[in-house]
Amino acid sequence: MRLSTRGEYGLLALVELAMSSKGRALQAKRIAERQGIPKQSLDQLMMDLKKAGLVVSLRGRQGGYQLARPANSISLWEACHTLDTSLKPSFSSAQWTAIVKQMQAMAGSHLNDKDVQSVLEFLNYDETHRKAALKSQVSSAASGSIAAGQEFYSAQGCDTCHSIAGKGGNMGPTLNGVGAKLSRDQIAQIVRNGKDNTSMPDLPSGTTDQQINDLVDFLLSLK
Repeated sequence: MRLSTRGEYGLLALVELAMSSKGRALQAKRIAERQGIPKQSLDQLMMDLKKAGLVVSLRGRQGGYQLARPANSISLWEACHTLDTSLKPSFSSAQWTAIVKQMQAMAGSHLNDKDVQSVLEFLNYDETHRKAALKSQVSSAASGSIAAGQEFYSAQGCDTCHSIAGKGGNMGPTLNGVGAKLSRDQIAQIVRNGKDNTSMPDLPSGTTDQQINDLVDFLLSLK
């Protein structure tokens, strides 16, 4: 069986939330420590799980993450599909065809040729196909997210401190090329928690995760 590191980390996080006492919210730091998951990797995973509707985030001192619905209503298949991983044995297309044909030929089998084709299409649907579909989805939504992030950037007065393409303030570092210099996780960390030894103001208390993701998308586009 094959399970990517990303898939393993994501499933461990879901299990930790499922075992949480009375469904209380858990901070990402606690989940990472208990399950041995790198914090930066977990932050991105939790955003993806939230977008898929498997977890919700709560703000405030008692905030954190919790399952969006009862654990017994979240299937392993749904979780793996969200995490872009697979639990299928790693066989080639030819091997799958031979196995399914043998099943069709067994006494009492009700598989017709159309059923066989459907089964084979499912078994050969691997990470490559999912990533191509996800890439298409991301591409179509990217422009809207970047525009929303730019609007949020301006609304918070970030342009009074930072410059982009020579426009803006000079109290903070220029953001030219920041998307090429820093990873998504690094930018998200700075946006959420600020940067050491700077006077970077906190985000407004009502800032949503979607607004943060949009702002990160905008900053990543500055390459």
